[in-house]
Amino acid sequence: MSLIYRPTTRLWRGLSLAVSTALALGGLSLAASQAALADYVRITSVNDNYDANHENTIDVRPGDVVSLSADVLSDDGTAQGRQLEDFYWAADDTAPGGGLDECDASQGDNCLGVTNFELNDYGVSFYVPSDFAGTQITIRVRSLSSGQAAGEDVLVLRNAAVVESEGAYQPPTEIVTEPTSYNYPSVNEDYALAGHGRWVTVAGVRYFVPNHYMADWVPYQHGHWVWVDGDGWTWVSNDPWGWYTEHYGYWRHHSIYGWIWAAFRDRAYRAHTVSWFYDNDGSIGWYPYYDGYRDGYRHGYAHGFNDGYWAGYQAGRFYRSGGRYHPGFTVIHSRHFGHHNAYDHRYDRDRCHNTWNNGYQGGRYGRHPGHHYHGGGVSDHHQSRTWVEGRYGRGVPVSHVVTRHVGRGELRFPHRLHEQPTHYRNPGYISGGLRRPPTSVGSVFRPSPVSGGAPVFTRPTTGGRGIVAPPRVYNPGTGHSVPLPPRTSRPVVGNPEHPIYRPAPVPTQPVTLPPHRPGQPPITRPQPPITRPQPPITRPQPPITRPQPPITRPQPPITRPQPPITRPQPPITRPQPPITRPQPPITRPQPPITRPQPPITRPQPPITRPQPPAVSRPQPQPRPVARPISRPQPPAVSRPQPQPRPVARPSSRPSPSRSTPSPSRPSRPSGPARPH
Repeated sequence: MSLIYRPTTRLWRGLSLAVSTALALGGLSLAASQAALADYVRITSVNDNYDANHENTIDVRPGDVVSLSADVLSDDGTAQGRQLEDFYWAADDTAPGGGLDECDASQGDNCLGVTNFELNDYGVSFYVPSDFAGTQITIRVRSLSSGQAAGEDVLVLRNAAVVESEGAYQPPTEIVTEPTSYNYPSVNEDYALAGHGRWVTVAGVRYFVPNHYMADWVPYQHGHWVWVDGDGWTWVSNDPWGWYTEHYGYWRHHSIYGWIWAAFRDRAYRAHTVSWFYDNDGSIGWYPYYDGYRDGYRHGYAHGFNDGYWAGYQAGRFYRSGGRYHPGFTVIHSRHFGHHNAYDHRYDRDRCHNTWNNGYQGGRYGRHPGHHYHGGGVSDHHQSRTWVEGRYGRGVPVSHVVTRHVGRGELRFPHRLHEQPTHYRNPGYISGGLRRPPTSVGSVFRPSPVSGGAPVFTRPTTGGRGIVAPPRVYNPGTGHSVPLPPRTSRPVVGNPEHPIYRPAPVPTQPVTLPPHRPGQPPITRPQPPITRPQPPITRPQPPITRPQPPITRPQPPITRPQPPITRPQPPITRPQPPITRPQPPITRPQPPITRPQPPITRPQPPITRPQPPAVSRPQPQPRPVARPISRPQPPAVSRPQPQPRPVARPSSRPSPSRSTPSPSRPSRPSGPARPH
C-alpha cells in the first residue's frame, strides 16, 4: 500500500518540508504547501467498531454487509468530524464479470440497487454479493471537499470462503428451502442460508438477518413439536430457513435488525434451542433462549440487544406490554400442542406475559415442559413426555431424525409429518434467485399480486438510507463503549408503510475520539471479547459483591480491640494487677494495724495480706516483676488461693467495678495508671 494511506507524523513532516521547499522555489507559499499536506482521509469505522488503526485487509463471506465510516484527519491524527455527504466511495471487484461500483454520497441518491453501496447515518454499507466467487474486493474512499490533497484510503475485503477452501470454493447457485434438496459440497450456514437474508456484524459476532415475509414473525412459532426417541422434544419448522437455523444455532433480538441468528461454534445439531415455562391453567410456552450455550448471550443492551437473554431464565422480567424488550414468547394451550402450526393457536402478547409471570413466580420453567426450577416436577425429558401427554389428553406426534452424508460431514433434520404450507415454501424473495439486485436489510417481502410477477418489498426507511448499528468507541476511563452520533444533517426516517422497523432515538452528545496513531496496535479491537455485552451481565453482579467488602471491613475492628487485650498480657501480671489494685484500699486500713482481723472477716483478702507486708509498699514502685518471687510464699495459704484466682480473674476483666478505686489513685502519681 502506498505510504499516503498510512502516514506517520514524522513522515508527514518530512514530506511537508520537502514539498514546501520545492513549492517555495516555484513561487508558492510555505503555508499553502503545509495546508495541502496537513489532512488525510481515513476509514475510521468497520462493522460498528471505531478504529482508525484498522487493518488494511478484513475477511468477508458472500452475503455479508460491511458497514464503513470515513473521516478527514489532521496531521496529529485528530478526526475533523466531516459529514458522510463529503465522501465518494468505490468498489472494484476483481472476479470475472465483476466491475466498478461508485457511490457519490453528496448526491443523496439511493446507491443500493444500482450499486452494492447503501448510505446510512454514519457512512455506507457495502453488500457483498451472495454469489461472490472472487478472491477480493477493493474499497476506496476520498473526500470531495479536500480533493486530491487529502488522498484516499483503501480497504481490501478478502473472500474467506475462497481462502479456506484453497481455491476449491463453489459459490452458491440456488436457494434451499428444504433439506432434502441440499446439494452443496459441504454443510455450513453460508450454503444453507444463501439468498434467505443477509449477514451483519454486531460486537464482533456474525449474525444472519432473515428476509421478513410477515410483520410479526418470531422464531419457533411457525411449526410444531414432535417427539424423537433419544432427542426428546424436537421442533419441525415451516420457515423456509428454519430446517437449519432452529437446529444449528441460536436466535437473538436486536433493536435495529430485529431477530438475528448466529451459528454454534461446533456446528452440531440440536433438537431445539428454547426454554420452557407453563402455568397451572394448561398453558405451555417457550422462547428462543438456549441455556446450553450461554456464551451466545454475553452481549447485552449496550450493544443493541433487547431480548433480555443476558439474564437467562429471568429474561421475561424485562418484558412489558408495548415495551422495548422482545423475549419472543410463544404460548399455546396444551390441547393444541400437537397441532401442525403453533402460530394458529398462539396467545396474544399480554396473555403470554401473564403466563410467563405466573410460571416464573412459581418456579415452573426450565429446559423441558413440566420442569420445576426449584425442585420437584419432572426431572428429565422422558418424564416430560408423560407430563405433556397427560395435559394433551392423548399421545403426542412421534417422528425421527434423518441423516444425510454431505461431503465429509452430515446434515441432520427431523422428518416432517405434515406437508410444508406453500406460502412458507415459496416466499416472495425467492423470485429472482441469488443474482437479483440487493435489497436493504430489514425489508419485508410479499408475493407479487400478479401471477409470475416480481415480489413486492418494503424498505424499512425512506430517502435512500439503510439501517445500521452505530459505530462504538471504547472509553478507557469508564471501561465501556459508547455509540457515536450520526454523521449527517439528514438522519434516517422510518418508512410509515414498513410494519416492523421504527427508528430508535440516536445519541446526539459529542464523543471524544482517540487520535489515529499509525504503527500502534488497535485500541478497540481487543475489547469486543471483553463482553461489551457483559456490562449488562456484570451490572447486576457488583451489587452482589459490594456488600461483601463491608463484611471484611468490620473484621479489622474486631482485631483492633484485641491489642488492648494483649497489651496488659505482656506484663503477664493480669492476676497481679487485680491483686495489687485491691491492695491500696487494703493498706489504708492497715495503719490501724488490724492485720490479724482480715483473715477472720474476709478470707480472700487476708490471703493476700500476708504477701504485702514485705512487698506491698514497694510494689507501687515499678517492681511488679518481683511479685512472682512472693509466689512461693503462698504455699501455706495456697489452698484458698486457687479458689480466689479463678474467681477474681474473670471478675477482674470487666474491671469497671474494681477500677472504682482509681479516683483515689490520682494522689499516687506512680499508681496503676500504667496498665491503662
